[in-house]
Amino acid sequence: MRIGITGPIADGNLGDYGMLVNNIYEMGINNEYLIYSYNPKISQWVNKEYLKNFKTSIVSILLVPNENNTKKRSFRQYFKRLFLKLLGINKKYLFTPFEIIKKAKNIDSITDSISSIDILVVNGGGCFNKLWYTWHRRNDFFSIVIPIIIANQLNKKIVFTGNSFGPFGDTKGFFELLFCDLKNVHFGIRDNLLSRTTLSSIGISKNKISWIPDDFFFLNQNLKKISNPVPFKKYIVLELYQNIESIENIIKEFVDFLYEEFNICTVFIPFQEGKGGEEQGKILQSKINAKYFYLHHLNNRPLKIAEAYSIISNSEMVISNRYHAFLIALANQVPAISILKNVSGDKRYYYNKNYGLIREIFEGIPIRILDFLNDDIIGVFIKLKSSFQDIIQSQKEIYSSDIYKNNLENHLRIRNDYFKKRILD
Repeated sequence: MRIGITGPIADGNLGDYGMLVNNIYEMGINNEYLIYSYNPKISQWVNKEYLKNFKTSIVSILLVPNENNTKKRSFRQYFKRLFLKLLGINKKYLFTPFEIIKKAKNIDSITDSISSIDILVVNGGGCFNKLWYTWHRRNDFFSIVIPIIIANQLNKKIVFTGNSFGPFGDTKGFFELLFCDLKNVHFGIRDNLLSRTTLSSIGISKNKISWIPDDFFFLNQNLKKISNPVPFKKYIVLELYQNIESIENIIKEFVDFLYEEFNICTVFIPFQEGKGGEEQGKILQSKINAKYFYLHHLNNRPLKIAEAYSIISNSEMVISNRYHAFLIALANQVPAISILKNVSGDKRYYYNKNYGLIREIFEGIPIRILDFLNDDIIGVFIKLKSSFQDIIQSQKEIYSSDIYKNNLENHLRIRNDYFKKRILD
């Protein structure tokens, strides 16, 4: 079987590329995979690191040169939008699918490639929303969408795995044109909150929508093999990619407290290079005693799947900004608190993903939502100083529940059945 794959699969962020790898391992070695990439450098690293035993090809999506977001163009767009907003003229231009495929510089080679596949899989993630349509992610987003538009024109079967949909906001008209035209399609959603209602609101019938677990929740056993690189026996994990310069001393006080009170160390794990976590970790490393603080260095490459799995699954607790750090913890019965960030002016984007995850895996179990989700990082550290052990104990009791275990068994069956019925048949 020849399977094309598009989606947010070419980001250096572990969660995005990790879902691609996990899905290919799930679909198996007997297929051929064409990976449509907006960042060939990352895709080539993933291919070399994880997919050497699979038959894969990377198809670059090249956009016409004047669509590249240079810094000069980005600043010009920013001030233009600001000026129009001040004038009360702030209507977003909505591209049509026709206009988007015109942006593909190598449209003929992409079309030839898609004509050869049996199915196009739209890998899981959270790119179908207002955030990814905005100017700073638009090129990547259009590169993801181009194979979908072409596959639909060629009457190819299109299957979405565990995606989030929305909030659309003032881009709703664009997504109506894109999704309502898809003929032979099925939408996999990883939450039963905003994604289901958002798709229904633009006319997608309920028989074309199925809930499935996140593509990274059930990690393939072959991706877990590594010894834990952490030099501590007992530790918590911090994963933060928000600005911490104003709160670094508060974080230091909490890390000091954990070691002095409970003899528990702290490991900082960046999910992405630069401001995606690495810079924040280096700031804390410069201020906190190395006796009980460890920064896991990326060494000019993405965080590896097995590293994240091993570090998180062996920890006492995870405190994170990123959804997939939170997910790995919950999938491995590790107490966790997710600190929600604003996206496009509110918290719906992260709430939908993180609470959507909790809602499914803990279905039927009474929980205290504020033990798992928060939006006040300072408040989290203050709360943990007074109730660290209580929160850990409370969450461990939930994990030990037969209901939780039965939920996970059922979710694994749902994932396996979805791949067999929708993709591999």
